[in-house]
Amino acid sequence: MRSWRLTFLLLLLFVGRGADSVAEARSSGPIASAQRLEFFDANLQYTSGIFLPRPSDSVDSITPLTSPTWTAAARLIARVAADGVSLIVVRLSLPATTVGPVRVSLVSEHADAEPGSLWSIDDPRVVDASPLGGAIDSVGVPPEHTIVVPSTLVGAQRFAFVLYRAPRTFDAPTGSTARLASRHVTITASTASSPLTGTLTVVRPLIVFIHGTGADNDAWLPFPLWRDSANEVHGFAPGTLPFDATRVSFNWIWNATGGVDDNAATILPQLVAALRDWREATGSAATQADVVTHSFGGFIARQVVQTQPDPNPLAGETSRNFRAADNWGHGSIHKLITLAATHRGAASANTTAYLNANGLIPGLGRETACENGVYIDKGALRDQMVLSDALRALGETRVPGHVMAGSGRAVLDRSNTFQLALTALVFADKSGGPYQTAAGFNNSACPTDTLANYIFNLDPNDPPVSGSDRTCGVTPNYDLVVSADSSLGTMPIGASTSAADLGFVGVLNHSAIRDPAYGSVAIVAKVSDRIVFLLQQETTSPYFSHFPAVAAMPPTPLETRFSEEFSPSWLEVSTERARRVCQQAPSYDSSCPTYASFLVVPARLRLDDTTPTPLSVYGFLAGEWVLAYSPTSNATTSRNCPVTLTSLDQTVATIATNDVTGAQTVVAAGPGRTSITVSVHGVSRLVVPVTVTGVKD
Repeated sequence: MRSWRLTFLLLLLFVGRGADSVAEARSSGPIASAQRLEFFDANLQYTSGIFLPRPSDSVDSITPLTSPTWTAAARLIARVAADGVSLIVVRLSLPATTVGPVRVSLVSEHADAEPGSLWSIDDPRVVDASPLGGAIDSVGVPPEHTIVVPSTLVGAQRFAFVLYRAPRTFDAPTGSTARLASRHVTITASTASSPLTGTLTVVRPLIVFIHGTGADNDAWLPFPLWRDSANEVHGFAPGTLPFDATRVSFNWIWNATGGVDDNAATILPQLVAALRDWREATGSAATQADVVTHSFGGFIARQVVQTQPDPNPLAGETSRNFRAADNWGHGSIHKLITLAATHRGAASANTTAYLNANGLIPGLGRETACENGVYIDKGALRDQMVLSDALRALGETRVPGHVMAGSGRAVLDRSNTFQLALTALVFADKSGGPYQTAAGFNNSACPTDTLANYIFNLDPNDPPVSGSDRTCGVTPNYDLVVSADSSLGTMPIGASTSAADLGFVGVLNHSAIRDPAYGSVAIVAKVSDRIVFLLQQETTSPYFSHFPAVAAMPPTPLETRFSEEFSPSWLEVSTERARRVCQQAPSYDSSCPTYASFLVVPARLRLDDTTPTPLSVYGFLAGEWVLAYSPTSNATTSRNCPVTLTSLDQTVATIATNDVTGAQTVVAAGPGRTSITVSVHGVSRLVVPVTVTGVKD
């Protein structure tokens, strides 16, 4: 451990010193100014490569932060997200005659709301150097609201520096700030002459939504928390809720059904880019976002957190990882709230695998998944089978997490989607197969409920089904896609919300948790209100806990049976035939509606490496912005206008076309600036400026 700590400290010194030499070489000397207090974003992207905290609070260490070159390139800031991670460099410019140290104090305009904390500029505790990560809520360092720092003469000017770290929670325990989108804190420096005072605006962390299997960003259209917040399609103009929200998607890779590794590999850079774009669009300093997921999105978000589990989070600060220099080793997620997630898999994936290989028509399951010429990959089904290899490899997720689970009865599903799907299983199974057999021993009054129960429990009477018609007395332990146990992910009671907690047992099915079309406006509103409540709680409260490692919890008898008696190899059957069937499906052109106008998110694209980056093209239709091109839309929601991207300078950025989805993405080719022309249905509509800052692999 001692050798590791030495390595880490040497790393900090190396990162800082290497950049210092460049900055000092270009500097014409320290700035000279009147007495002043300034706030600069300490994120490495805006500090000319100078890593903060500094190795020491000495003349040599702080001089680069006083040069005109550094000052011109640095990012002055007045807003900071309450994520508990973001750092602000407070630079105090003082008369050369100033003698002695400077006392700096911090107060909040709301006496019951945490103002944040003050740190010495060379305090390494602001970096999460713990081997497992996630130490920010357990480090045990009380926040300092008053600190005394030395003043140092650099040339003809005296300087003092303080690091300000944002509060971990925006809201006051009394609820006095619950309706606010921002509040203020004041930093005052007491000197021998007049005091210096500066005010920072504290805002709530950005909310990033991640969809599930076979979905896309439009999945969140009816969800109140996204719809009523300031969001990306409205340029973060204030909404009726005091939050900012945006969405990221993996649908362009494998039609939102790829494996967890591929999906996580694209969600991570999109999460980082979403944070960057938001902080620059709103003039905020921000390091972490609150992440809300549905279904497979929860598994993917946990995989994102596991991307960089090594004991030295900054060892490769130039590489793309979760614990990085840009987030001081703390990661990019403030809170992770999962809705109907597949934390331990979904028996419905096992059932699909069985029918694909052993049903009446082998391969039928994958063929029928072809929609509008789109090939549905097997990755999501493979990785979401009960206790799959990918799930067993999922370790403890050391971010504050909360889970929400539903429980739904087929006969109460307003959309009838699940009733039809369950009934189809009987016909898809071969003669004498388990699912066809299940239809023979069901309760005649509740056949679809009994069959649904069998799919998730391999037993028609666990839990028992009784009653008749729509009054069947049943408390299901599944939401018609995922079992409640899997959605709850063995999290502590306080860090979980069940359908019973919301008063919706039996009617909160897998999609009703976020979409009124599958339940009701009242159901979705109550789920959204619950998330708002959770976002306002402290990360150290009983409402949050770390997701336990999947393998750390012994499997139940049911999980053992599903994992031992069902094989992922069953999903391999008829792969090529399914692809051919999909390729013969109708083209997108016939389903393209007439949009009033279009927009592209982001409106300006910045590429830091060669990760393929999607542009989300939205069209205004029936009063709202919807995706103009969605490779996962089905026949009833198809909005598939052909969207074509063209780079004006391919030495800077090229266009890649996914050979499965047909979706186009932008790829960095070399540093510089260019533009991307976006054509919808063959007509050039929009131009997106592109800046490439790097081409790292």
